[in-house]
Amino acid sequence: MSKTFRRVSRSASIASRLARLERLLAPPEPEVPDDEQIADEEWLSHFRLYHQKGYFRNEPDFPQALHEYEQAMERARESGTWLPPSTFMPHETEIRRRRFWRIHGKHREVQQALAWLIGMYCRVSDGIPAVTLSEWEFLTGWFHRHSESDLRQMLEEVAPRQSLDSLRTELKDRDGRSHDAATYAAILRQLYAEAHRMGNVHESIPAQVTSAITTTPDRFAEPSESISIDKR
Repeated sequence: MSKTFRRVSRSASIASRLARLERLLAPPEPEVPDDEQIADEEWLSHFRLYHQKGYFRNEPDFPQALHEYEQAMERARESGTWLPPSTFMPHETEIRRRRFWRIHGKHREVQQALAWLIGMYCRVSDGIPAVTLSEWEFLTGWFHRHSESDLRQMLEEVAPRQSLDSLRTELKDRDGRSHDAATYAAILRQLYAEAHRMGNVHESIPAQVTSAITTTPDRFAEPSESISIDKR
């Protein structure tokens, strides 16, 4: 399991939402007795179904995130180490064998792609605006070009408990695919809007910023259709 995914699991608030997600996603097969037993093939099948049902229509980058997950899994299959050997946990269920075979850092690219999808799920389920890659690049680009004195002044207005130095550090370690990108995008949007209010930004606020502030995504709902799982 990647460091990114372990950080997701360590967060109490994220962990509680993931527990809810796994309850929703547990495949309706008799062999699955608890929420833990879901591996990448099951995640992919459920996210495909949710995409078809339109639950992520307010996440513009969801198709790309899903495609990246599919492609990462395809490359993992081609590596020859995707499925566990018959000697690995032979008395466990198929799902648990796949899950635990991949849990120790194997196929990092797959876990990173899954983390992006899970971040989107958390936003939709909590009614948090989407964060697109293009908006992230716009906001962080503006942030890094802006003067430090102005940023400190504006940060005092919009997020007085957030220091500029720590915000710079946090942004350095993240991008638009990070599971907690929405937290930092919210601060950046407020900073940009404050700069516009102060007259430090002379152009109109881009639609990609204003739409994220004013749009509330539809709440996530559990689909009732049966799910076909690709276990290649």
